[in-house]
Amino acid sequence: MLLCTSLVACMDGASAIDETSAEQAVLPGQPVTAQVITDDPPSARGGTTLVDGTYDLVATKIYIGPGGDPSTVPTTITTERVILDGGQLKSTATRNGATTTEVASLTFCGAGLGLSFTSGPRAGTTPPFSFNASSNTLEIFNQNTVSTYTLRAGSSTGVEHAATGAACKQAPGVCGGLAHNGNWVTEQSLTAPAPVGIGGSVLLNRPYRMISDAYYNGAPPNGSRDKITLIMHPDTTFEFVEDIDHQGALRLSGTYTTVGNALTFNITCSPFGGFPLPFSYNAHDDVLQTIQPGGANHDTGTECMTYRALQIPTAL
Repeated sequence: MLLCTSLVACMDGASAIDETSAEQAVLPGQPVTAQVITDDPPSARGGTTLVDGTYDLVATKIYIGPGGDPSTVPTTITTERVILDGGQLKSTATRNGATTTEVASLTFCGAGLGLSFTSGPRAGTTPPFSFNASSNTLEIFNQNTVSTYTLRAGSSTGVEHAATGAACKQAPGVCGGLAHNGNWVTEQSLTAPAPVGIGGSVLLNRPYRMISDAYYNGAPPNGSRDKITLIMHPDTTFEFVEDIDHQGALRLSGTYTTVGNALTFNITCSPFGGFPLPFSYNAHDDVLQTIQPGGANHDTGTECMTYRALQIPTAL
């Protein structure tokens, strides 16, 4: 059975974007001034289909978190039109007077959108994005920036492309389409001894949301806020999405093993390549706790991250 990893690979007779017709379609749109919002960005919901056509940028919102200083964010004025055609995306944008054109192939699943750029300033890269798609509106989430596009009247080809399904767990830049349902958590320091991992049965197909992040043995936290959503599947694959202080979603995926009190995530899809991530752990009822000496950002102490599973199983 062929496992498709992109819309282009899954389509028989799919053709690349006609550069000439694409250029003609990108006519001057309305300039959009970015709005700076002192709040957390909304969660991307994704979508099951994307419709080919030409989309005009109608809004740009930059979220800097509660208490952020809007005066530190440069003002941007952008005119942009995006063309979706046969599993490819072409963007022509003018930002503060400078015009760039980019072409990318795309994959999508759940809330994850992978754009593999083949030309333009980001050629050769596949940064992670997330998205919302409904009716004639497309929202693209790039870290803490949300760009909203509407389908230009009369430009739709009527062709709808379906999500790439299970393949998106390994698609470059997507690393899973898991919805980011976590709450913001601030690191804390505790003087008590760290918990000891004894293992247990993890819940499958149930998203875990982090509810606390504690450094034991008096190790000082670095003061960051983050949120994490994690899910493990019966086929021993997992998906992970994290946001640290509004820096945007970091997505990882791969396989996992549980042996005794050891939980190891063998990461095969990430911006950093593949690597193992071992923890000791405790799992009981709907609570999961991972224990890691040193933690991600510290040389001393032990980091314990505690998660609680959503009550309603997710249909996958």
